[in-house]
Amino acid sequence: MFNLTFSRLLALFLGAVIFFATPLTGCNSGTSLSASLIPYAERTRLADDAISQAIAAFNKGDQAKGDSYLHRAVILLTGPLSSDFNDEGFIQVAQRIAALGRPNDAIRLLEPLTQDKRVAGDPRLWAALAEAAKKAANTQRADEAEARAQQEADKIVAGFGSIRPKTAKAQKQAILATYVGQYYSEFAKKDYVKALQAYRQAHRLMPDDLHIKNNLGYMLADQGSGPKDFEDAVKLTREVVEKEPSHPVFLDSFGWALYKRDRKEERDLEGARRRLREAVDLAPDIPECRYHLAVVYEKLDLLPNALREARRAVLLKPEYNEAEQLVGRLKPLVAAQPTPAPSSSPAPKSGGTVGTSPSPTVPPAPTGK
Repeated sequence: MFNLTFSRLLALFLGAVIFFATPLTGCNSGTSLSASLIPYAERTRLADDAISQAIAAFNKGDQAKGDSYLHRAVILLTGPLSSDFNDEGFIQVAQRIAALGRPNDAIRLLEPLTQDKRVAGDPRLWAALAEAAKKAANTQRADEAEARAQQEADKIVAGFGSIRPKTAKAQKQAILATYVGQYYSEFAKKDYVKALQAYRQAHRLMPDDLHIKNNLGYMLADQGSGPKDFEDAVKLTREVVEKEPSHPVFLDSFGWALYKRDRKEERDLEGARRRLREAVDLAPDIPECRYHLAVVYEKLDLLPNALREARRAVLLKPEYNEAEQLVGRLKPLVAAQPTPAPSSSPAPKSGGTVGTSPSPTVPPAPTGK
């Protein structure tokens, strides 16, 4: 009657452990380890479900129940770079619920962390708080948080180059450098030159870490300025995919790097399409994967397919400007064609994904990603 794979059964079991084991006071190493055993695509799906249930509970006035679901999402999205307490899951969940119209709940989730010395030096924490405060029309708190985010980023950058690779302090400094890279590539005042500098620093300190390698590879592909950058992007992301061939974000980065090669004659559009299609099939609710696939479909002149994927990216992420622009460009072109190709994959749920930009736990989540 039921055909559940071992990984699916494991995910369900660990999800239950995560849901019941720990109060909403932080992510300890036990629950974070349990979450890391669940495949990435399954973790994001479970986190999406938990966030949806949290918002439903909040809308019914049941804050305690909503908080328990938020906690589940936080644990699921807290990743593997360090066994120490970290704020990765909190930031991703806060961004998601703020985008879904609950900025005050996002603020409530993040504010206690600003007093926690273990994570108060993370510029992304303050930047996420600033974003939520803006959405809640709390201008004063938004300005304070933005200023603090820049201050913490400056402190980390000041320490670049002072630590040798693969030493006891290298891992912590690499994680901080990754935080700075995300801050400059994903939050308010984007500075891709500084983001690349930070990702290079993280890779210098921990050259074998797959997530750090993926972050740098994706950023080189997305914001590179010459042939060497694009070739390095392909090399780095290929190495990551060879180690973890079923990670959707890693596949997305590799596919994007293949597409972005500087010399047109060296672009592997079919290879890019194949890798990006695999990423979307594994994680259909990641908007950046949909957008990247749409761009490649457009380049291959598969315009109906491109429009379908771009529309799904916008459905998943309503403020996705690049995807919206692509939809606007493709609509008249597809309308002029006699018979658009039919959709061959299920449509995602509206708003049903979390951020996936490059991070210490996942790919996406770079600019535009």
